[in-house]
Amino acid sequence: MAMNLHVSVLNMNQLEAVIKQCGDLVDRIYVESGLFIEDCAEFLSSSDVEVFLCAPYVVRQNDQNRLLECLVDPNIKGVLVRNLETVASINENYEKLKHLKVVLDSNMYILNIEAFEFIKKNSKLPIEEIYSSYELNERELSALRKELKDCILSNLVYGRIPMMISSNCVRKTMTECTLKRGFIELQDRMKKSLPVYCNCDYCYNVIYNSVPLSLHKQIAKLKDNGNIRIDLTDENLDQSTRIIQYFNSLDYTYSDPLYKEYTTGHYKRGVE
Repeated sequence: MAMNLHVSVLNMNQLEAVIKQCGDLVDRIYVESGLFIEDCAEFLSSSDVEVFLCAPYVVRQNDQNRLLECLVDPNIKGVLVRNLETVASINENYEKLKHLKVVLDSNMYILNIEAFEFIKKNSKLPIEEIYSSYELNERELSALRKELKDCILSNLVYGRIPMMISSNCVRKTMTECTLKRGFIELQDRMKKSLPVYCNCDYCYNVIYNSVPLSLHKQIAKLKDNGNIRIDLTDENLDQSTRIIQYFNSLDYTYSDPLYKEYTTGHYKRGVE
């Protein structure tokens, strides 16, 4: 079975890598809402790739109109939900948004069928797909997949895992608020560099792991069980292009990754 490859992007260089360099390899692109509003709506209108919006990790009351402005755009076919506030916002605007497909992201912590049924019960739109929680191992994923009905259980196969979401701005604490989204770095006690994404559109920070999750050795199994997604964070245009092409090549033959450091997360060992 051929893989269904999806990619999420944070900036225009990554978006260009998906559309101009790898458009024929990618089935769906996930775009951060701040990027969509300011930079890429017109750019995406000329693409044949299916476009979903990444809802923000933090949605305040005064952010509702901004989010709705993105979701009603005709280029947007679905939404990647990251919190219950987004579910509530979609419910309140159901008539305007009833055409959307809904996907739950990994941080919604669908650890079991009861968690899924709770959100399904409270969503007016049907939930067509969920991404596996970072904490689930291979055995637990298999068990959950058997319990899900009419819903796809997909997997993130590459990307830095968010370690913390903070409404306190690291950049403002260190220097000053620039109101420009982008990356800065923190160092942990082991001298590892942690990329920090400052989302100034919704005023929060995402602190990422120092190395990406990479399940390249499990592609053969994962691609047959659902969609697979690449999350691009601080990669430039060239790196983004090569990573997308690398994972696409795994559909045909195995090769070692382009990067040396990575983690397989809890896929094999689970949470102890």
